[in-house]
Amino acid sequence: MKISICDTDINTRIQLYGRLNEKYNIDNENVKIVCCQPNDVMFDIEDGKFDSDILITEIVFRNMQYTGVELAKKVNEKAPMCRIIYYTQSVPVDIDIYEADHINCILKGVQDDRLEKCVSRVLRQDVRRSDRRMIRIKFDRTVNMLDCSSIRFIRIENRVTKFYTNDGVLYEYKALSDIQNELPSNFVRCHNAVIVNTDYIESYNHSTIIMTTGETLKIGRRYIGVLD
Repeated sequence: MKISICDTDINTRIQLYGRLNEKYNIDNENVKIVCCQPNDVMFDIEDGKFDSDILITEIVFRNMQYTGVELAKKVNEKAPMCRIIYYTQSVPVDIDIYEADHINCILKGVQDDRLEKCVSRVLRQDVRRSDRRMIRIKFDRTVNMLDCSSIRFIRIENRVTKFYTNDGVLYEYKALSDIQNELPSNFVRCHNAVIVNTDYIESYNHSTIIMTTGETLKIGRRYIGVLD
């Protein structure tokens, strides 16, 4: 879980980082907290490298030509599973915060306890939503946050790991053993080169799997019986 604190005010970034870092045991919670300025987030979005699970952002940035709402709209478009929290000095009457999807709007220094509760709730939900767990796929300079439920199977082909999803094929250079550690329990290794999502299996025998979408996958000799 990656949390990004986005603000042009360095004191806000430092104080909030210290507060959240003290609140959560980083090793146990598997939480990474980073501080950034708006342009850092915007550049990462444009380069396809934005990979935060939670974005905490001010609404009005000093000396910037865009607002936190406009930044949030970009995040909505490119990383729709990222949860956005406005952490703001005030809510200007001329800005519609509901133009972008967000889960809360919290006033700085007034509702800080509420911010911690909001972040904690997201962390708990992330642990419980095994049926909709997200996996981060990196290829070249592109980062994709993918809902595991959309993956039918993962297969190594010509040394490239390919994720066959309902929306197309994604690529990554990563060992299947490492990938499997990031997947829900409904993903099963059925071959040295294949991991299959059992939710998409139509039928199988001792050597072959037929997927609901028509693909055929082989079961490796050492994996016979793994689906029984």
